Amino acid sequence: MNILFDEGAQRTFITENTVRNPSINRNQCQSEDINLSTFGANKPSMRRVDVANERLETLSADKIDLSALIVPNISIPIKNYVPATVLNHTHI
Repeated sequence: MNILFDEGAQRTFITENTVRNPSINRNQCQSEDINLSTFGANKPSMRRVDVANERLETLSADKIDLSALIVPNISIPIKNYVPATVLNHTHI
């Protein structure tokens, strides 16, 4: 799996699809209530999510303990639209 470490992030997230991996025992997951605030929301909403606690082993054999909130998706694919007029510029 690929992992992005973000030192500025408040929490760690993992997707449902990743948790379906047989090496992660979902039956031992704990639950946690979190407040979600999204763009345009006037107030946060409460949501109960499972928490996966795993020990990752890096390619250099280091071990990292990781606690991640299990969510359906972290983001959606971004679609970029580039107008044909922009593509015709020789310097791009």
